[in-house]
Amino acid sequence: MARVTVEETVTEQTCFGFTVITRKAGEVDFGVTLCDYDTYIVSSMVLEQIPANHANAGQVFAPDTGKTASRNDAGHVISVVRLVAVS
Repeated sequence: MARVTVEETVTEQTCFGFTVITRKAGEVDFGVTLCDYDTYIVSSMVLEQIPANHANAGQVFAPDTGKTASRNDAGHVISVVRLVAVS
């Protein structure tokens, strides 16, 4: 499963007694060696961190969970009809 490394930094700010942090997304770890003949489905968080000039960018997609996704009564996505490409 592909993951994005995330660097969290504690700020000096508080809000209603809660500590406030900032997050900065880092590099993508695909967890496998990418092959030229495979297609990969990743989360939108991972997809957003893949540069358009990445060697395998044309093979990596995320589910489009926007307005065309089918949802159940609780609002959970149950299916999608489109994929999002690296941009």
